[in-house]
Amino acid sequence: MLRQQEIAFENAAYLAEQRVQMDVLVDGEAGATAEVALPEDDPAVRTGTPVHLSIGRCYFQAPQVDAQTCVASIGRLSPGELIRCTIVGSDGYDLVARPTEELARQTSLPVIGG
Repeated sequence: MLRQQEIAFENAAYLAEQRVQMDVLVDGEAGATAEVALPEDDPAVRTGTPVHLSIGRCYFQAPQVDAQTCVASIGRLSPGELIRCTIVGSDGYDLVARPTEELARQTSLPVIGG
C-alpha cells in the first residue's frame, strides 16, 4: 500500500510539473483554515493579491472517495461552476489549481496614429 501511495503522489506532482490544463467542477469554498502553497512565479504571489480557495474535482476524482482539487482564484467561485484550470501544485494526493485565464499574460499595446 505504501508503494501505491508513492505512485499517487508522483502522479499528482507530475501533473503539476507539466502544468496540465483540466476542467474542474467546483464543489464549494474551502474551510477557513485551508492553505495552499502557490509557485513563486504565480501572478498572485508576485503581486501579493489575495486568493480565495475553493474545493473541486477533475474528471477522474470521485466525490467523497478520491483526492480533491483546491482552486486558488482571485474571485469567488460558486458551487457547480466548471472552470478551466491549470494544475500548478500538489499536496499529497490532492491537486492545486489556478483558473487558466488568471494565469494568462495579457499585454496591451498602445495604438499609434489613429
